[in-house]
Amino acid sequence: MDSTGEDRRRTLKKDSRASKRREKKQKLRRRIMLIVGATLIVALLIGVVGSHFFGDGDADNLATSNSSATTSNKNAKVDDSSSKPELGDSVIFLVMGVQDENGEELVVETLALFCDLKAGILNGISVPKDTIIEIPGLGFERVSEMLSLKKDSTAVSAVQNLFGVELHGYAKLDLFDLERIMDKNDFEKVFDKAKSSDIISEHQEKISLAIASMDHHEDINILPLPVKNHAVGDKIYYEPNREELEGLLARLWGVEVEQSEKTKVMVLNGCGVPGVAGEVADKLINMGYQVVGTKNADNFSYKETQILVYGDNDDAANDIQKALGVGIIIDRAITQEVTDIVVVVGKDYNFDEEQDSDEDFHEEAN
Repeated sequence: MDSTGEDRRRTLKKDSRASKRREKKQKLRRRIMLIVGATLIVALLIGVVGSHFFGDGDADNLATSNSSATTSNKNAKVDDSSSKPELGDSVIFLVMGVQDENGEELVVETLALFCDLKAGILNGISVPKDTIIEIPGLGFERVSEMLSLKKDSTAVSAVQNLFGVELHGYAKLDLFDLERIMDKNDFEKVFDKAKSSDIISEHQEKISLAIASMDHHEDINILPLPVKNHAVGDKIYYEPNREELEGLLARLWGVEVEQSEKTKVMVLNGCGVPGVAGEVADKLINMGYQVVGTKNADNFSYKETQILVYGDNDDAANDIQKALGVGIIIDRAITQEVTDIVVVVGKDYNFDEEQDSDEDFHEEAN
C-alpha cells in the first residue's frame, strides 16, 4: 500500500476522533443545561414571570408613578436586644460552621436545631452545603454562599424561608470547632465556641444547660435534609424535597408546615440600590411570607414602590405596604402559580444603608 493511502487513513481517523470529541462535549453541555434547568426550575419560572410582568408593553401600564449592638458571652458576640423573642418550652435555632476562603466566609456546615427544653430532646436537620435555596439578595444559590453578602441575618432568613418556620436566632462557629462538637454530640458547647450569635446570653445559658442534661446518644438526633440529587459533570447539587421535608418537620419537630398555603412573594429591585431587594425579602420572610425570588426589575427608574397583587391577596398586600411604609397597591385581576404578590422596590423606600454598608456589589443589584 502506498504512503498516500496510509496518510489518508490517518487523516480520516484523526478527523473521526476529533468529531467524536466534539460530539461528546456537545452532549455534556446539553446534559448540564438540562440538569441545571431541572434543579433551578423555580428560578427559571421566576425569570419568565418577571419578564412577563415587565415587558416593554407592561412596564408603562404597571408603573403608574414610574419615571419615563453587641455584648460578650464567653467567646460569642451576642445582641442582648429586648426585642428578641421570649424563650418558650422549645426553641429552633441555626448553627453554622464556616471557613475562610479567599477572604470570604463559606458556610460548610448548616444545622437547624430544635431543642425541647422541657422534654430534654434535641433534634436537628443538616443541610448539605451544595443545596440550592433562595437566598435573599442573591436569588437561587448554594447554601454555602449564605454569608457572601456579609450579613449573618441573611443566612437566618434563607433558612427560615427554606423550612417555613421562625428561628430564634443563630450561632456561627469555625468549621473545625463545630465538627468536633458534632463528632461527640457536645452541642451544649455551641455557644462557648461561637464566633458570633444573636441569641441573648440568658437564652444561650438555658439552652446549653438543657442540652448538657440530655443523654447524648438517646436524646440527640441529627438527620439530613431530604433532597433530590442532580449531577452536573462530576459535581452533585441538591434540591430540597419539599414533600418529604414537610413530613420530616412534623415527625422530628412536631411542626406542621404547608408551604403551599403560605403567600408567595417575589421581590424586584426597581431603584438600583445594591442589597435593597435582599433587605425587603428579609423583612417579608420574618413576617411569615415565602419569598420565591429576588432579582432586578426591568429598570432602576421606579420612583414609587409597587405592590402587584395576583388573585385574592389584598390583606397580604396591605400588610406588606404597612411593613415597608411605602408602596402603591396595583390589583392584577389574574392568578398564576409562581407568586401571589410582586414587590417592586422604588426610590421612595427607606433603605437601611448603615446596616448594609458591608455588602458587596454583585453582578445584579439585588
